[in-house]
Amino acid sequence: MTPFITVEQLLDEAASVATRYVPGIDSTISNLRDQATAGRVTVMLYGAYNAGKSTLINALLGREDAAVGDVPTTDNVTAYDWDGHVLLDTPGVNAPIEHEEVSLARLKETDLVLFVLRQEDQDADDVLRRIFDLLDNRHPVFLVLNVSDSDTDHVEHARGRLDATLLNYARSRTPAYTVDDLAKIPLAIMNSHSALRARLDGKALLRERAGFDQFMAQFTAWLQGHEDVQARLASVQANIDRALIQPVTAAMHAVEPADAEAEEAVQARSDYARATAYLKQAARTKVRHEVDTRRGALSKALSQDDAQAGIVQVSTMSHDIVQAVETWMHHEAGGGLLGDLAVRLTVGEIDIGNAPQADSSRFVRTGRDTLITSAKSGATPENLAAVLKYGRKLKIPGLKGRWEKTLGKFAGKAAPWIQVGLAVAEVGAAHYDETSENKTKLGQALEHSQRVNDVCMQIQADIVEGIETQLTAHFDELVAPVDARIEAIRSEAGSRQADRLAWASLADRLEALRF
Repeated sequence: MTPFITVEQLLDEAASVATRYVPGIDSTISNLRDQATAGRVTVMLYGAYNAGKSTLINALLGREDAAVGDVPTTDNVTAYDWDGHVLLDTPGVNAPIEHEEVSLARLKETDLVLFVLRQEDQDADDVLRRIFDLLDNRHPVFLVLNVSDSDTDHVEHARGRLDATLLNYARSRTPAYTVDDLAKIPLAIMNSHSALRARLDGKALLRERAGFDQFMAQFTAWLQGHEDVQARLASVQANIDRALIQPVTAAMHAVEPADAEAEEAVQARSDYARATAYLKQAARTKVRHEVDTRRGALSKALSQDDAQAGIVQVSTMSHDIVQAVETWMHHEAGGGLLGDLAVRLTVGEIDIGNAPQADSSRFVRTGRDTLITSAKSGATPENLAAVLKYGRKLKIPGLKGRWEKTLGKFAGKAAPWIQVGLAVAEVGAAHYDETSENKTKLGQALEHSQRVNDVCMQIQADIVEGIETQLTAHFDELVAPVDARIEAIRSEAGSRQADRLAWASLADRLEALRF
């Protein structure tokens, strides 16, 4: 459940108390609820028709709500509620113009774009152009390659082909995109039909094999890390505090002074909640900083030929990050409300992926160059004359019955032209090799950058999850006696004091919300 859904629930809970103290506050609550609803993350699914957008929406929802088909089935933008977010199903980029204009109009109001393409769409100019137009306009884009086969080799081949296609197209743009620019675009490969079937039938193994679990891990982290989302939540929280929490709190004080014991307990709980929320947010920033600081070293470790040595170095660096974060957290918590915090963090087994494959075409090029060199050295008048004589012996048409002197003249005239042709071929081959080698290097660089990003994401996600879990448990332990004390006071207090305690608890829960 996203924080915006929780905000709406808290506002519903607040209404019954607030209206008893501030007449007319219900209209304010309604406006704040609209702000919370508008604050939900809007994710537009975009791409060619029949790319699998509607199928992916159904897989996310776990039910078949979005219409699917082999012909364009979506002629407008349809919204679906999903885990507190809004998914938008749109006409394809190659749909009729009037339908596509609907998508473009809604795109201006969209937070994030989930761009879905099939293997067959990879070389389509209109599809590639749309992807880079989105990037040019600074739309956050997450790419999903919808494949028909979940076999590992097939997936790796599809990814390599997409990487090469994106690189070639990126270089043609003005300004051109670099390998690092492309590596920052999240990419997931998934068989959406299998993923949907797995979700509908509850088949965990099929869901994993289809690539849905890995996609969800990447997609969720991407959503949570979007800075605009964090800022929007903070804005909604500030508006609720200013327009609702403070006026109702003041009205309660005016009606009846606060009980000193209750006030002390409420303040203690609020202080714990505030300290815990701060440490969670600050820890996320600290983890990201520590990972980014070691990104260069991680890149070098992953570029080694010795995969085992690379794994050891990556594990060592992840351990260093863990220690740095633990030390920082103990320092931040020391002497404060969370001074007895004893966080112990770990990073799970890291999947470093597969190293870029060596260029196997080098052997082919070597054999071809040897043939050209041999042909050049052998293309003499004497050798050609011998070949022609042998052809006459085999009674090849055009050579049969020719005098030896005539064959010699043919050889003398042909030899220089053959030499020229071979020289041209040699130059062309060299140019082709240079172009091919540059493309190979760029592709390997992109694949390597993506591996580095994946490893950094794994390390960061594991540490942040550990922090969140342990801080939540520590907070629950600290406030348990405080909550028991508050509950005892509430059971003995009058209705107004009970309202005050309930209101203070609601305010704490609102302030503690984070993505």
